[in-house]
Amino acid sequence: MTGWFSANGLALNKEKTNRMKFTSSYHHNEAFQIIYQNKIITGTDNTKCLGLELDKNIRWKNHVQKIIPKLSSACYLVRRMYPCCNSNTLKMIYFAYFHTIMEYGIIFWAVSVESKRIFQQQQRIIRIMTVSTSRISCRTFFWKLEILTLTSQYILSSMRFLSSNLEIFTFNTSIHNINTRLKLKLHKPTARLTMYQRNAYYNSINIYNKLPDDLAELVLNKKCFPIQLKKYLTEKPFYSLEAPFSVTVSIFTVSAFTILKLTPSNPILLTAIPPHIIISPIHCIAYTALLNILQNHFW
Repeated sequence: MTGWFSANGLALNKEKTNRMKFTSSYHHNEAFQIIYQNKIITGTDNTKCLGLELDKNIRWKNHVQKIIPKLSSACYLVRRMYPCCNSNTLKMIYFAYFHTIMEYGIIFWAVSVESKRIFQQQQRIIRIMTVSTSRISCRTFFWKLEILTLTSQYILSSMRFLSSNLEIFTFNTSIHNINTRLKLKLHKPTARLTMYQRNAYYNSINIYNKLPDDLAELVLNKKCFPIQLKKYLTEKPFYSLEAPFSVTVSIFTVSAFTILKLTPSNPILLTAIPPHIIISPIHCIAYTALLNILQNHFW
């Protein structure tokens, strides 16, 4: 190590340098030492690198705990500024004090369990901006304000990473010449460890392979691809990565539940579907049939 630093004209600040071995939580760290110029580099279980709080198990709990107070401060600022600001000004404050913090390094920590706390803070600030109660879903507000959810921002950032680094990814056409329906998808390497399956490279492949074909074919266009993807994500706010790009079932379920709670006193709501909700033809037929049944029952 001393020879490498000397050959590259670099010097190591021993007072500000720590060593950390990344490992899964199921394995115990083996004792090891790094000696530089006859001095042992201090070991640590967590450290800060380029604004990201890293721990040896890559859990991102420390990083989330670090940014939660900053996001809470942004929520307080929006609450205080709401009486004297319009919607556009509140959005400027949101993007300046909240979204920039949430977006930084999101491709690394957004898949962790701790990211739910960040999304809760995002829902909190959206409800403050729209004067909504905690029992009202924020999905429509995300669409109206043209703000990406935590999951949608993670998808966008991951696809920006993929589009800018296509040379490190492999398409199925490079693996075989068989004319299959997945030939234009990315090849996903075999992975056994959950730690590897949660990294930015592996998840970028998963997300890309689930994109609609009309969006996926734009990946070579580095300028158009992020713009069209952001437009798509703005129109369809995603709350989870478990079933991205297939939210029609859950949306229809919510719509049907809302209908069942209506009464003849407000029949106009029976046909009110938010314009950002797009349902499949099958669900559209089911929705129409349910509407007819309810109309015959009430009238």
